[in-house]
Amino acid sequence: MYDPSTLTHPGWFSDELRELRGLCGTPSYSKIISVTRKLAAYYGPGAAGLPVLSKTVLSDVLGERRHHRRRRPQSAHWVSSFVLACQYLGHAACLLAIDPGMSTLRAWNERRRAAETCRPPGGAPAWSTLPLRDPT
Repeated sequence: MYDPSTLTHPGWFSDELRELRGLCGTPSYSKIISVTRKLAAYYGPGAAGLPVLSKTVLSDVLGERRHHRRRRPQSAHWVSSFVLACQYLGHAACLLAIDPGMSTLRAWNERRRAAETCRPPGGAPAWSTLPLRDPT
C-alpha cells in the first residue's frame, strides 16, 4: 500500500509504479509486454514508437531483484509504455471505470523527472487520479 513517507528514499518512483500495477490487477509481465507491442493500435499515433518492455527491465525497475534496484528511473518513453499497458489491462479487468489513456502521461513523467533529480515530488501520486471502478 502507498506510503507517502517513503517519498524521501531513492526508490519512491518504483514504489509508485508497483502501486499502479497493483491497482490495475497486478498483470503479469508477459501481459504487460504483450500490450506494449500493440500500444499504437490501442492508443493511436501518439503511442507509436514507444518501446516494447522486457521482463528483465520490468523486474529490475519494479524491484523484485532488490540488489539490482535502479537508482534512476527509466526514460519517459519506458514509463509511458508501462503506464499505458497497466491502464489498458486494468480497464480490461474491469478495475478501472475508463482507460484514461495518454491523459495521465504528463503527470507520470513529471514525477519521473522529480525522481531523476532525486527530489520528492509535489502533490498526490500520479495513479491517484485513476478512475477506479466502484466495487458496489
